[in-house]
Amino acid sequence: MNQPQKRNNPPSSKLTYSTSEDAIAALIKQHGPSSNSWTYTDPKGSPVGVVVRFDFPNGDKLIRPVSLHKSKWVCSGMPEPRPLYALPALANARTIYVVEGEKSADAAIEYGFIATTSSHGSKSASKTSWSPLCGTDLVIFPDNDTAGEQYAEEVSKLAFQAGAKSVRIVRLLDHWDVLPEGGDIADVLELEGGDTAVVQAAIEKLVEQAEIELPPTPNGPPPFKPFPVDTLPEPLRSLVTEGSRAIGCDPSMIALPALAVAAVAIGNSRAIKIKPGWIERATIWAVVVARSGSAKSPAMKLAVEPLRDVQKMVSKENELAQKDFEVDEQIYNRENRRWEKSNNQDPPPSKPDTPVCNRFVVSDTTIEALAPILKDNPRGVLVLRDELGAWIKSFGQYKGGAGGDCESWLSIFDSGPIMVDRKTGTRHLSIPAAQVSVCGTIQPGAFDLALGEAHFENGLAARLLIAMPPAPCPLYSERSISDSTLTAWSKTIDTLLALKPGADDDDDAHPIGISMTPDAKDLWVEIHDELARRVEIAEDRLAPALSKLRAYSARFALIFHLVSEAGRRIALGPPSRIGIDSVRAAVTLTSWFADETERAYAILGSDAEDQELLQLVRLIENKGGSISTKKLQDAKRAKYQKSADAKAALDDLVSNGWGRWEQSPRGLKGGRPTERFVLHDQRDTAKRETPLGAKKTGVSRFAVQRTTNPTPRTLQAMG
Repeated sequence: MNQPQKRNNPPSSKLTYSTSEDAIAALIKQHGPSSNSWTYTDPKGSPVGVVVRFDFPNGDKLIRPVSLHKSKWVCSGMPEPRPLYALPALANARTIYVVEGEKSADAAIEYGFIATTSSHGSKSASKTSWSPLCGTDLVIFPDNDTAGEQYAEEVSKLAFQAGAKSVRIVRLLDHWDVLPEGGDIADVLELEGGDTAVVQAAIEKLVEQAEIELPPTPNGPPPFKPFPVDTLPEPLRSLVTEGSRAIGCDPSMIALPALAVAAVAIGNSRAIKIKPGWIERATIWAVVVARSGSAKSPAMKLAVEPLRDVQKMVSKENELAQKDFEVDEQIYNRENRRWEKSNNQDPPPSKPDTPVCNRFVVSDTTIEALAPILKDNPRGVLVLRDELGAWIKSFGQYKGGAGGDCESWLSIFDSGPIMVDRKTGTRHLSIPAAQVSVCGTIQPGAFDLALGEAHFENGLAARLLIAMPPAPCPLYSERSISDSTLTAWSKTIDTLLALKPGADDDDDAHPIGISMTPDAKDLWVEIHDELARRVEIAEDRLAPALSKLRAYSARFALIFHLVSEAGRRIALGPPSRIGIDSVRAAVTLTSWFADETERAYAILGSDAEDQELLQLVRLIENKGGSISTKKLQDAKRAKYQKSADAKAALDDLVSNGWGRWEQSPRGLKGGRPTERFVLHDQRDTAKRETPLGAKKTGVSRFAVQRTTNPTPRTLQAMG
């Protein structure tokens, strides 16, 4: 811009004035009469800054600010973060219009809209506090030029960081194709002959037709989503709800082992029949990834207690049976020796049958040790390990550490056959349908090391249902689990254990198939196909896990159906078909595991810098989802010795899309407002439809309910 010919020395920003009028008068003395001015206020309407415009005869214009600094006015820009224009009017607005410049904001307000802008030009948007946009629907009208598009893009990003519910960018050129270069929302009034009603109607139509912008994807995994406890059937729901409160752990730390316990209680007795040739048995491989001291062991113990009680009772019976057998064997040996010496033609004495050692829970996880247990217990067993890393390491115990057991375990996941050549006893064992569920806990670092790249490539990782909840702070609580809930859970497991399997043509135990009702089957097919489409475009590590969730969605439906029925009556009669409620719950749980798997994979694959950022996110989650700079510094004094260091760390989270800064109101005793960092609402995050193939981690965002064009049935199922 050409500078005006006549200029006096500008007023120094160090000079202070009692009022804004005095400061503006100093500018007018320098530049001549002003053509317009716009006042910025705090939320209560008290002036904090004025933007003054000067138009000169030669066509030049000049914008100069005055602002309030510590009760005095100066000729300089407002302190950061700066307030939005017309701030008091934004307080209760549901929809806010953002334009570029105060003149355009006044025009939009004249059209009947609640409008605002940021101060000091299009390149200063980041210096403004956009927190008033939290929870609002935002409409951005960029000027008709490159700078306007850049401003709209920057405001969109800042609005999402501030927690805006939705953002639309509306181009005026889509309606007014004669809008000049650089034209704005104020210029369209002239194009319509000054008719504000016509302009308002046209703008409303443009807004209605505009597409909703997608929020930026955070660099790194999404936040942890709460486990969907409400999907669980009773009494499992009450066990998880009461147990998590009493123990002080995340609900997922009880729910996952409880699902595995229910699965082994059902065992080889029932299967969901999807179509001829395709059934899914109730097999669950669940792992809770949590650091030491997070109450993961008490949580697992609570879920598994009924199965352990049954195992204790059966073990005592086994001991008595073994003692009786030893007596009978001695009698047999004595009588058999007499028979051999007698040389008579009488038949030999009958040899007593070796008692079967009934097992429900095992910990020795090599295939050679497991095979004879499965031979005696075709109904199935639960492999339970407090540290699951030992189970994974056992795969390479034989064949020179080459992972000799891994192939057998991969087959066991689908209840496939295994054959074992043993060194002692029966040399060859064949298990036609190995039914084994797995449950355990492991620390994050150990889990990363145990899996390695090999188990992502061979498919083991894809078979694991993973929960990696934020580490809780298990403070002492007087809360306890009601006796009625514990009794109901135990009775449910007893009822499921009483289910009898069928038999195949070779008289081997075979599950009785249960089909779905037509509406439940239709819903399951939609979810299956949606998962299949997601698998096609997912990144290499995630795709196999999403593929296995198709089978898991059917297994969840089977487990939910049978647990629900067992929880309502003492003994189960002939199997009834699986209804839509069980399938709907299975869909929700499948969605949660899809999100959590993606999150866990991203954490496992992140570098040291990402790990540091994620640890900070977990800390804030544990603090309730928000934190001030001072509180962060207090919590990590060794790391953030200066307040600026803590502020920089939180700024980094904002720039990576994890959250936003919010200004807290003044306390009851007054004082300055403070800023708090707030993680984006997890419920809002869950609604995102972000592009697949993420930035840094290469991990795609996935959830069953977030379809591009969800069908009415899918929407109904998701509630």
